[in-house]
This record gives sequence, structure tokens and C-alpha cells, in this order.
Amino acid sequence: MSVKEQAIPIRSFNRRLSRRSFFRTAKDTLIGDVRALPDTILEAAAFTLVVNIPLALSGYGKFPVPGDTNAPSSTCEFTRPDMLFNVNVRTPIVEEFDSRLLPGVLFGKNWGVGVATSLYFAYSHGQYELDVQKDNAQINIDISKFPLNHFISGAYLWRVFKNRGYLHAVAAHSVNNVMVSGAAALGCVFSKSELNKGT
Repeated sequence: MSVKEQAIPIRSFNRRLSRRSFFRTAKDTLIGDVRALPDTILEAAAFTLVVNIPLALSGYGKFPVPGDTNAPSSTCEFTRPDMLFNVNVRTPIVEEFDSRLLPGVLFGKNWGVGVATSLYFAYSHGQYELDVQKDNAQINIDISKFPLNHFISGAYLWRVFKNRGYLHAVAAHSVNNVMVSGAAALGCVFSKSELNKGT
């Protein structure tokens, strides 16, 4: 057997190996270990209770507070079924795709990309006050409006995506949104009951 004939099976083996490793990498990036999903859900719930909600309530982020007329959306919107579906199902799928999966696949799963995507994630949820003066070409950003809780949440979700995959990041994001929208909906119900008592 010639050297050329011996090389053909090796090439086909390498091709099969590279396909197999591609699909394994794709599975790890998209799905991860499904058996660890309950751990991800519990960890996300603990993160939301201990870090995200307290940060938001302390003024370092956007959190719907009952009776706040300056809030970007009324807390009572969280009692509508279409809003609940959008916030708790559709939004985590879309935001994890464009904030974690796409940058992770294009640029790699390193923390430089993670910090950049966390800034983007915070910016997309931000309450920025931009004071643009055309004459002086000056832009003033009110950093006190920076949603720190969304930046930290973005970094946390990047860690989940990096270590466990896209499905886990979507689940963690959804758990966070369910807890926050549930708290907002309860706040709306309680504030309505207080208003009814007063009349």
C-alpha cells in the first residue's frame, strides 16, 4: 500500500473527528448539561434575591416601584398575560442570544467579551440622561442613572453562559425576570388594595 493510499483513511478520520468536535462544542454552547438545570435555577433565584433586587431597590438600577410616576413602565403592566409572556419567556431568549450567545460564538467566551457584553446589557436597560450640547460638542452622562444591577446581572449571566451554556443563561435570566415581575405585580395588587381602602 502506497503512502497516498494510507493518507486517505486518516483524512476521512480527521474530518469525522472535526465534525464530532464541532457538534460537541455546539451542544455544550447551546444546551450544556441539562441535568444541572435545577442547580442553575436555584442559583439564579438566590442571586436575584441577594444581589439584584437589593441593588435595584437601593437606587442602583431600574426596578418598578408601585406609585412611581417616573417609572418607565407601570408596575400594573406586569399583571397582563402578554406582558408576563414577553418579560419572562421571549425577552430572556432574545437578550441571551444577542448579549451572550452571539458575542460568545463570534469573539470567544473570555471575560473581556463578558465585560463588554455586560456593559451593552446594562446600556440596553439604562436610564441615561444625555445632555448633548451641539455648540460645545460635549456629552454629559449622568452616571448615577447607570443600572449597576443590570451590569452585575449581565456579568453573572455571562458566567452562567460561559460555564454552562445558552439554555442555562436563558433559564437564569427567566428566573430573575419572573421574580422581579412577580414582585412588581404584587406591589401593584397591594397598592391598588391600599387605594381601595382609602376610598
